[in-house]
Amino acid sequence: MPVYFRSMNNRQILVKSLVLLILQLFCSLFESVSFAASVSPNDFSSANAPRQVNTLIASKSSPVVVLDPGHPSEVSSGDAVQNGVREVDINWDVALRLKTILEENKHCQVVLTRDQKSHLTTNRARAECANHLNAAIMLRLHCDTGSGRGFTYYFPDHEGAAGGKRGPAPEIIAESRKAAREIFEGSRIILATHLRDNGIKTDRETAVGGRLCALIGSIWSEVPVVTIEMVFLNNSGDASFIASPDGQNLVAEALASGIERYLATRRKE
Repeated sequence: MPVYFRSMNNRQILVKSLVLLILQLFCSLFESVSFAASVSPNDFSSANAPRQVNTLIASKSSPVVVLDPGHPSEVSSGDAVQNGVREVDINWDVALRLKTILEENKHCQVVLTRDQKSHLTTNRARAECANHLNAAIMLRLHCDTGSGRGFTYYFPDHEGAAGGKRGPAPEIIAESRKAAREIFEGSRIILATHLRDNGIKTDRETAVGGRLCALIGSIWSEVPVVTIEMVFLNNSGDASFIASPDGQNLVAEALASGIERYLATRRKE
């Protein structure tokens, strides 16, 4: 028996044991709550939504375009430096430029999936932001790494599974295919003046999509979703182009043209 119990009677020992047990339970509960508060939520809610979201829900008079600047997420931070640039910076900067152009054209309302560049946001939460707004399109902005160069579009062509969720639904697959084609056709003429045109591919041709049958953001999406890998950052020519303000503006203008083309097809339906 421990020294501090030897001089106690049975009642005192029982009381002391109960107090210690209660303290242990309290500490465990506190640690669980602290941990839960420290990690990014897996699901979207109005409480953790980008500031624009709740305003748009109340006054949605034109199509909503959700721009998703890739990373940081549960998959990658996007902060690896390649040829002097980081993907997380490029994705964010192009998204801001694209948002400005689309808003100036006044054909849609634009929301980013997060308010701050460095805020870790899961792929599920990004998709649920677009779902919450019943967005006309979610365009996911990324930069690639590998043996190639230039720009590539991706769309889901098959149901995948992640985190207990299966998706996207057949109608979302069909509309995502259409969106990818229209955005590609509306942007390729501009992009191809400076970058190699790699065309349109499916999510299953990516590393993650090859394992899950679709990208995670596509699996959770209930609205049309398209991903663009704007450049290959490990290619020095691509990296130099996209790191410059002129290059970022050209990409943003091209994507705006593609999105406008897709929205025009929806207005005709």
